[in-house]
Amino acid sequence: MEATTRDQIRQDQDCTASASQTMAMRKELAGLVRQWGILGGGDRLPTITERLRKNSRPFVRPKPGPEKVQKRRLVARGADRLR
Repeated sequence: MEATTRDQIRQDQDCTASASQTMAMRKELAGLVRQWGILGGGDRLPTITERLRKNSRPFVRPKPGPEKVQKRRLVARGADRLR
């Protein structure tokens, strides 16, 4: 919603509706956080920056590469007899 508001501002359009919806969402979120605190939620909520810095991807071990195979030298048949 905020991105829509920013785009409308950049294009010099009326952003009243999208800005009002953004403010309503923020008001609702603030009410939910307040309710959470009243119900005993005392944990500190992470900021967006902290959540983005956290690496939440699962650890994936690199696949082992193919084993190195020594090349065999090609020798003509009967070459050992010529010596």
